[in-house]
Formats: sequence, structure tokens, C-alpha cells
Amino acid sequence: MRVKNPTKPVVEKADEAPGGKNYFIWCGTTPRFGVRVFPSGKKIFVAQVHVGRSVRRVKIGQFGPLTVEQARVLAKKIIHSAADGRDPQREKRERRDALTVAEVCQEYLEAARGGLVVVSRFKRPKRASTIAIDEGALRAISSR
Repeated sequence: MRVKNPTKPVVEKADEAPGGKNYFIWCGTTPRFGVRVFPSGKKIFVAQVHVGRSVRRVKIGQFGPLTVEQARVLAKKIIHSAADGRDPQREKRERRDALTVAEVCQEYLEAARGGLVVVSRFKRPKRASTIAIDEGALRAISSR
């Protein structure tokens, strides 16, 4: 279904999917922006983009926490980044899978305790007292 401009009342009135299937409400003014309506009545904003030769639907967020206008702004950003040759889904996955600062700190401390962190011009492992200072500093930072 194509609507000239999906607004809050239009999205709110979208009922459960007929026949137990998903359906889309596509925007007529912002190409490739729409709302996916599930059989349960859940509504998810999507942007449909071309990445290379494939077409992908990038999930933007759920209706309710996101307004139609907020989703439209995010969709335009996603569509423009895909037009620049970037893959929004891959970037989203990489951000989600990236190490957190806490994980990097934990790996550093494990490597330091194992003698793998070498400092100084003499190529000696960090001393236990220096590692203890580092642990205390990281604990103090993480407790803020």
C-alpha cells in the first residue's frame, strides 16, 4: 500500500495484517521509506536501499518509541549513506559486534598479568605494582 505521507494517525490505524501476513505502508513523498506492519499489529519503520546489486530493508525502529518524523529523518540518512556506496546493515552489525571499552581494558589487564605488555627501552614486562596501579585507575574510572 502506498500512502502520500504516512502520519501518526495513518500508522496508528494500520490494523493487523490481513490473512496473517506482513504488509508495508510506503511513503509517497519520501521514496524508499515505509512502515512494516506485522500480523501481531507491531509496526516497524524501514528504509529500502540498494547496496551493490542487492536490495536491503534496513530496520529503523519501532513505532511508538519513534515518531514518524524521527523515523523519516533517520531513513533519509540511511538512504543517503547507501547512495554514497556504504552498507548501512554491515555498519550497524560492526558497531554492535565491536569491543566495548570495558572489554578492551579487561584484555589489556589479562595481557599485562601474563607478561605480554612490554614497556621501556629494556623490553621488560610491566611490574606487578604498575599493573596494580592500572587496575585501580580502571576501577576508579568504571565506577563513575
